[in-house]
Amino acid sequence: MPVSFYPANHPSKPVIANGQYQKDTTPLTLLKSACYDQYEKSDEILQSSFEHLTEPILPLSNGLVITIVDAYSQHHALSLRPDDVWICILTQFNFFVNANAETLRSIFKNINDPSMAGWIIPKFSTTTLNDVVVSSVLMMSTMKKYFSYSLMLSCGIPKVTLEGEKADWEDLLARIEKLKEFEEEPTLWYNLLHPILTRFVRAFDDPNGQENIDFWNKVAHYDSMGSGPTYLSGWITAFCAWNEDGQWIGKNQARENEFAMELSLDDTRYHWLDSSEVPAGYASVDVKLDDNGEIFDTIMVSGLVGMRVFPSNDNKLSENGSQDAVKPLPGWWIFIKRDEHLPGRGTEERQKEMEEMMKRWQSPELKEASNK
Repeated sequence: MPVSFYPANHPSKPVIANGQYQKDTTPLTLLKSACYDQYEKSDEILQSSFEHLTEPILPLSNGLVITIVDAYSQHHALSLRPDDVWICILTQFNFFVNANAETLRSIFKNINDPSMAGWIIPKFSTTTLNDVVVSSVLMMSTMKKYFSYSLMLSCGIPKVTLEGEKADWEDLLARIEKLKEFEEEPTLWYNLLHPILTRFVRAFDDPNGQENIDFWNKVAHYDSMGSGPTYLSGWITAFCAWNEDGQWIGKNQARENEFAMELSLDDTRYHWLDSSEVPAGYASVDVKLDDNGEIFDTIMVSGLVGMRVFPSNDNKLSENGSQDAVKPLPGWWIFIKRDEHLPGRGTEERQKEMEEMMKRWQSPELKEASNK
């Protein structure tokens, strides 16, 4: 059964997002807010996982990292599934593979072992069909350099809930062993992930123990350099090992300790990074769509692309437990690719806005008013 514990002794606070999480509910607006670079390439959205949303959500470029950091800094209860953590791991692994496609070609190009798909696709007790689709698209994106695809149409978390069973989190811990088969950087990443996932498993045995409480109070730390950048540290940075270009940003663990805010778990040091450098939590892949002989160039996008907001209903946290809890939101889209000779969708929208503004400025009524 799930396990819950209370790392911080302050009450939870409701999520306040200036109404944004209530109005950004259409697949197109969610794509624009969470994955703007993909929105620029989009023409018509054919299908997505956001057709029938029932809970308020806040679109984010990285649904795991930002949701956890927000829960920590804004005092929200947090709920995590092993699927959420695994999807984040798959997205990061995708960045690494696509940046090292030629080096890894012998591993992936000739692969016939079904165990690879078994490793990628989650089978936890919490896994939904949506999780399977998201993970499958991430697998396609990870292999996109080798294959082409066609389709027929405030500082402390008040409460943490690890959903599922202990066996699910043990499965998640076992899955990362395969990372050690891929060169130096994935092995360094394994060393960052292993202490964290080990403690997720231990939480089921002693959720209220001091070791577990201390661990969750070290999830994130912000350090502002005056008028300069704000740095993020804590064990959450383990989920920021590569940027979208596959460049390693996990730092070499053997380097000198540059900042006192660095965290160490099991003799593994966790890096800091500029908070503006948190990598995207999604990936994309080009797909040829065959609609009864008519071929469309489409793009599939999937990952952790938002924060789901829901009531904790926990009187220990707040008087009414209303909209004070968050969890990462996995999702996907498939859309027809915009003609590459046309400007991006956002550019076109800005051009239209400028044209409308110029029309208003040139209207007889406005000219007459300006002459008075």
